[in-house]
Amino acid sequence: MIDEDLSGTAAGTDGSQSLSEMFMLAIAEVVRLTLALTSANATLAFSDGVQIRGELERALPDAQRLAERIADGSKRAEALRELGEMQSVAKRALMLAPSPSEAALRASEAGDRSAWLAEEQAWITVRMANGTGSPATTQRRERRATRPERRNALHSVFDDAQVDDPTSEPQIVHPRDRDRT
Repeated sequence: MIDEDLSGTAAGTDGSQSLSEMFMLAIAEVVRLTLALTSANATLAFSDGVQIRGELERALPDAQRLAERIADGSKRAEALRELGEMQSVAKRALMLAPSPSEAALRASEAGDRSAWLAEEQAWITVRMANGTGSPATTQRRERRATRPERRNALHSVFDDAQVDDPTSEPQIVHPRDRDRT
């Protein structure tokens, strides 16, 4: 339990910290957990994702409570804005994160991992089908040169087809700047 005095400081176990400082630590933890969950989702790490999901689901309301307790109105508004921005990223990671059923959790705790493994495989299958799986499975678009007849193609500009210095590179000009040269 943290006790707050009228000056806006909270007495923790290791001395006094301002609520703003405590919030900064809490939001840093939310960022860390969000990055870890995003990584677990991308690498299809089901067990890690389940654990990190639980931690992030507890860290978000803790940060919210700290932000709301900041006494200074402008600092509180800034903290709530920062938290709101981070919540949108965290919620996206949470939507993709594994969430095993209560039955699978109870069976796993009792030693029967078959339901857990079935849900893990189902989650991986869905992630792979939606293209949110491992980056190694993501198809990359082949690079192609821009067709010269396209409006946005870059073109070389030479001074009346004469090159004074054969070692110099041609000047590259965007079409919108062509009339200025």
